Amino acid sequence: MVIQLISCLSLGIVVLIVCGYFGLVPKSDHPRKVVGHYRLEHILDKEEFYLFRNDNNESDRGRIAGNVLHIGWNERYIVFYRNSSYRVVANGWIIVDIKSDRIRGPLTDSELSLCPERVGMQIVDVKEAWANLK
Repeated sequence: MVIQLISCLSLGIVVLIVCGYFGLVPKSDHPRKVVGHYRLEHILDKEEFYLFRNDNNESDRGRIAGNVLHIGWNERYIVFYRNSSYRVVANGWIIVDIKSDRIRGPLTDSELSLCPERVGMQIVDVKEAWANLK
């Protein structure tokens, strides 16, 4: 049992080293906190931006997975437009309620315009937001 575990770990380390050597693991800047327990990551190889939870909650990953193009936030909500990483999930606007951890979307432009969470929120190009985050 212990030998099998060591073999699996060794294989995993070899795979990571090989992927890193050949550039198969995307390079990213250090993540930057947006608000609450959400962070923005910049993938340098592709010039793409992704929103993640700090605890890497996999249940949210499918809903928010995708390249973020525009983003805005306040103390309660994050609103962003993303191109989905999955062909079966539509591109669109996503609303994250930070306090309840509820995620809505994807929404169209017209659906987003009807959402009270959006009122008064400044939404900017993700590159501008990245430059302003620390």
